[in-house]
Amino acid sequence: MNGRPTSAAAEPRPFIVAHRAGNSLVDLYQATAVAGVAVEADLWLRAGRIEVGHARALTPVPIVRASGFATRRSALLLGDLLRALPSETHLVLDLKGRSLRLSLNVLSELDRQPYPRALTVCAQHWPLVEPFRHGAARCMYSIGTRRELRSLLIRRLDAPIEGVSIHERFICGETMAAVRTVACMVMAWTVNCPRRAGELLELGVDGIITDDPTAIARAFNRLREPGWSERL
Repeated sequence: MNGRPTSAAAEPRPFIVAHRAGNSLVDLYQATAVAGVAVEADLWLRAGRIEVGHARALTPVPIVRASGFATRRSALLLGDLLRALPSETHLVLDLKGRSLRLSLNVLSELDRQPYPRALTVCAQHWPLVEPFRHGAARCMYSIGTRRELRSLLIRRLDAPIEGVSIHERFICGETMAAVRTVACMVMAWTVNCPRRAGELLELGVDGIITDDPTAIARAFNRLREPGWSERL
């Protein structure tokens, strides 16, 4: 069995994640050029394979060759992503759908490939993260609706969960106070405005998931300078 990732507890704050950057190798290479940025990838179970990509990108695209025969563009697979991923890059896997077989297949694939240095697993269908809970991966619940937020806050938990990834529109001081009673780490998605990212950081958010990691990282690098909030 390959070596497990190190604990994510030592990750720098704020924790910046390049949204969907792992869904294509081109985006992966661009995102990993930004120092310290993690990479997120969406995983789907399709015909027994673990395909990487956002839902809208998974529809087969016909390509007509000169011979008249049509074929389909090959999907990026999890194994392809793991082989291309720089070993020092933190990988965030967003598990899609509701099939537990996806989680089990991902675990099997990770055992066949070198692990990234640090790994986070999240899903809006929370049972999908449970098979990872006894490993070294950080497990997070994704929250994209008010119903999911209410469900999280009324759950009876023996101990706080490792973290939540919550849509930024739900985050305010009151929400953060409530979420902190059940989660050790809070990430916000999808945040592309540096000023909003600064507001979220002041509210206590630990991580920002963004389509523009370069701009967010540049803004956060100015946090130590006097008057940073006025310049965000």
